[in-house]
This record gives sequence, C-alpha cells and structure tokens, in this order.
Amino acid sequence: MDLTDPALSATQFTGYMALTNVCESWSARTGGALIGSLGYAAAFGLLSLGSLTALGLLVPLAPLLKRQR
Repeated sequence: MDLTDPALSATQFTGYMALTNVCESWSARTGGALIGSLGYAAAFGLLSLGSLTALGLLVPLAPLLKRQR
C-alpha cells in the first residue's frame, strides 16, 4: 500500500481482496474437479505448477518496483 495514493489505498486494497476471493473460489472448484478425475496427487501437482508459473511472471516486475521507490 506504500506504492499507491493514500486517498485510494483502501479502495484498491478492497478490490485486491475481492479478486483474491474470486481466485480462491475458482481454485477450489478446479481442485475438486481435478481430484474427482485424476486423484489428489495429480490435482496438487497441476495446481502447484500453475502457481509456480504465475510466480515466474512476477520476476520481470521486480526492476519496475525498485524504480518506483
């Protein structure tokens, strides 16, 4: 929240948390479907692979955050 305008920070945080809830509902539904068809190990593996891929997309953003400080 240090990177945003203080007058907008609460609104932006609320939007961020709402999108977090959407992501959690999507992942619960997907996990349940994968567990039903592939089993627990494959479901956890596939969903973990998706998370690691998303984490890899954040690496190029690090220089942008350093410039803003």
